[in-house]
Amino acid sequence: MDADIFEHRDIIAKNIIAFMRQRGYSRLSLSKLAGIPRAEIDKLLNPDYPNSRLGMFVKKIIDAFDLPSDYFQNANTNSISPTKRNRYNNRRNPKAIELFEGLENVLDIYSMYLK
Repeated sequence: MDADIFEHRDIIAKNIIAFMRQRGYSRLSLSKLAGIPRAEIDKLLNPDYPNSRLGMFVKKIIDAFDLPSDYFQNANTNSISPTKRNRYNNRRNPKAIELFEGLENVLDIYSMYLK
């Protein structure tokens, strides 16, 4: 299974992003719910990063949400209806997208101290 996951890491990364958007999870909330360090979520979402523990982290997400074992390999991201955020990102200025991503990171850091 791990070799298969490693070969499809770009599809898995896209499907995890689609899963997060569909369910409204941030990287931090996904990491807390699945029990995966936040930094590892970033690595999961970057298909160019060679991560030897990819299979273990994908399995943790699958187990945390009771998903089928091949969910992220077979999930069709085109079938997920776009949210307002996805629709507007296609037309948004690249600088604005960069600023919103930075804001999301700041909010993630803030939420760690909010306890």
